[in-house]
Amino acid sequence: EVTLMGWGEPTIHPHFNEMLEIIDRHDARKYFCCNGMNLKKIRESIFKYNVDVFAVSVDGATYETNARIRRGSDLNVITEDLKSIVEERNRRNLKYPWINFVFCAMESNIRELPDLVKLAAEIGIDEVKVVYLTAFNEELLHETLWGKESFIQEVFSEAVSVGDETGIVLKLPH
Repeated sequence: EVTLMGWGEPTIHPHFNEMLEIIDRHDARKYFCCNGMNLKKIRESIFKYNVDVFAVSVDGATYETNARIRRGSDLNVITEDLKSIVEERNRRNLKYPWINFVFCAMESNIRELPDLVKLAAEIGIDEVKVVYLTAFNEELLHETLWGKESFIQEVFSEAVSVGDETGIVLKLPH
């Protein structure tokens, strides 16, 4: 597997599509994680170069929450572009790309997790993966979920129920 990601947005690289092409010449799975704002630009390459899996980082089920946490992100654009990719995947009768949301759970957004699972189902993507916020500085301490286990489990239980009802795979942290 070749993973095109790190601390930054891989799809802004001027040779991102070319990298997919090069990887496609070899027997390797292609995976990347992105912010979803360049999906329109890379849509054709996703299919042309047989991308196996990609993740889109979103941190809210509403435009407002996601935009507040992920400045410059537009959940409406992401949703429409993902719908287009899912429609094309279905039109071609393909199993790939497997698409998931990666959601960074924190105090100010965790209540939206069940709605994010519903949004994933509406779009037709496959999975929602949840990670906990890591507070890299004291300013973020109020956003951590440390010590709020019973509340977290309540929200997780509701999200699991939504996932069971909609067929969305839900990966939760321990």
